[in-house]
Amino acid sequence: GPSEFVINGIHKDYDLTPRLSEIHIPTLFTCGRYDEMLPSDIAYYASLIDGSEVAIFEESSHSVLFDEPDKLFDLIRGFVIYNS
Repeated sequence: GPSEFVINGIHKDYDLTPRLSEIHIPTLFTCGRYDEMLPSDIAYYASLIDGSEVAIFEESSHSVLFDEPDKLFDLIRGFVIYNS
């Protein structure tokens, strides 16, 4: 669509949310406290995948990579090592 907030074309009705329960590998959801995707929305999607983890970056918006890079990399590193 013309923006990320207006969905049209072949993706308009594309929703795999009902299939999230089919994911059976360690899954990490992240977002910033002030992200466009609200932490409560992230928590909802994470609740559909058994054993998933959620990390909210308190000092970030959508760009956690730029707002809190050290915390992000530490989290990812720990997640990958723990789940290897």
